[in-house]
Amino acid sequence: MGIISSYKSREIKDDQITSEEKVGSELATFGAGCFWGTEKFFRKQFGAKLVSTMVGYMGDSSKASYHQVCTGTTNHAEVLQ
Repeated sequence: MGIISSYKSREIKDDQITSEEKVGSELATFGAGCFWGTEKFFRKQFGAKLVSTMVGYMGDSSKASYHQVCTGTTNHAEVLQ
């Protein structure tokens, strides 16, 4: 499974993360309800220590749109990476 960006339907791969972002950092993906609220919490909690975030969906296929995922019928979860 990959993470699908909410801005474009595409899978985010490890080689799309810059080497500067990788140094001394770790990559994690969290499914915690609405991705915008989760991103806001992480930015408030970690501040400058948070190198970058990306929100999107995790699930069976890269074909789901925001509106489709919100119906709960696509087997996708909103996630923050």
